[in-house]
Amino acid sequence: MGHSVTYAPVAQSTFIDFTGYRITTATTTQAAYGITDGRPFNPASESGINVALVLPRAQDPTAMLGGDWASRQTTLAALNGSGTLWSTYGADQTVFDDTAAFLRNDLGLTILDATNSNYVTSAASRTIWVEIDTQAQFQSLFGTTLLYSPSAELWFWNGGLSLPTEVGVTGLWVDLSTAPPASNMTLGVAVTLSAGPQSIGNSAPNPTDLTPQAMAALYDFPLLGKNVQTPTLGLIEPGIGTALLHDQNGSQFQNRVTTYLATTGQTGDGSIVVQGANGQAYGNGAGERSLDVGIAVAVNPNSDVVLFNGSGVFGNAGASTYTAIQSAIFWTANPVVAWSDSFGDAQSMAPGSPFYQAYWDLFVDAALANQTALSALGDGGSGNETGNGLTNLEYNCTQPYGILVGGSSISVLGNAVTDPTLGTSIVEPALAGDRAVIWQLVSGGLTTLPSRLWDDQLLVETAWNGYTGTVDLGGVGAAGRLGVGVRDAQRADRVAW
Repeated sequence: MGHSVTYAPVAQSTFIDFTGYRITTATTTQAAYGITDGRPFNPASESGINVALVLPRAQDPTAMLGGDWASRQTTLAALNGSGTLWSTYGADQTVFDDTAAFLRNDLGLTILDATNSNYVTSAASRTIWVEIDTQAQFQSLFGTTLLYSPSAELWFWNGGLSLPTEVGVTGLWVDLSTAPPASNMTLGVAVTLSAGPQSIGNSAPNPTDLTPQAMAALYDFPLLGKNVQTPTLGLIEPGIGTALLHDQNGSQFQNRVTTYLATTGQTGDGSIVVQGANGQAYGNGAGERSLDVGIAVAVNPNSDVVLFNGSGVFGNAGASTYTAIQSAIFWTANPVVAWSDSFGDAQSMAPGSPFYQAYWDLFVDAALANQTALSALGDGGSGNETGNGLTNLEYNCTQPYGILVGGSSISVLGNAVTDPTLGTSIVEPALAGDRAVIWQLVSGGLTTLPSRLWDDQLLVETAWNGYTGTVDLGGVGAAGRLGVGVRDAQRADRVAW
């Protein structure tokens, strides 16, 4: 420690601001999570955490990004041409260097960057990742005690955080993903759902299996069947990357992709690249990863695809989606022009908090990098699978700099005729020539009269809703990626891995 440290409070920095906005009415973490065994963090019995400190921008890009597309492209091209994009809209280099030196020399903290981790630490990203391995380190940085609950396996703190006056931030992030159980926020209001499907579609007893390219044809994908190579695409795959069962490094992943393409009747020269392979491990995200890759490579077999692990899962790293998105923006080894994220961090961050601002600014960075950022998650409907009685949002997707991919569900004629929710309202009148029904179907994409359809041709597209009123079907892994949203896409990825 070089000198005495003066701390300044960070506004809206409670743990509930980080994880539980509009989810819980509790005002303490213990109450929100039902924690009864919270105690000071002990590095002898649990690992530590890694924290991102997000510095202010040298200049505010809001006005430039708010301009018309042509003027934005002209400005970005000029900044990239002069090599000044990130010196303009990243952190001031002197501020970054001084802050990093203070953290390292005065507080004795380890900074995590490309030399010792899979984290992005740079003036361009305005981010300094630090490793917290001891109670003293957390207290020296934030001026309060780091707590831990063994039963919840959760690191947390009480009250707000403070930072040394030498560390000025606009954003904070902790590399973990968590949200508290929901509170009932509509006391005195209730509804009894009728048993059975809650909307039309999605109820055929044996849904039709389609390859990704068949689904792409139903959606009129412009590049379908064209022997072209698009610029490199990115997929956000935090902590799973190319890891396979009994093959954590994913050495056979490319071969399995080739085998998979052959089963769909295709070949291609696109290759799979992975960021942070030394941090990946086979686990629950494998099915979602394979769905993502299966659709992307089948529709774009000649395009290279980069899988972004982010921080990974070893040591203190938590493989939060935040870190994988940051890698997609700033990993220069294989830059991508577009990326799709079907994972998500569980946190519901309070608007105005440094945690919300950190996520917001990630997508600002993507816009500055001229990337197309697709968020193909939030599959839980208007309630976002949060049982608080309210309409809920994925707060990491509420900024205006990305595209939120909707969840929709196509019913081809072959499975629509067996779907009890479509029979009397759609299928029967359409086949009988009911003009009003046919006109509705045409407005939704029908191009051939129903009586002339093959079993695998589009009849109707409905909201993707598999709820029955009695069973929570879950929300992850059923919507396609990179713009595809068909409920039976899962089957396509299981051919090879």
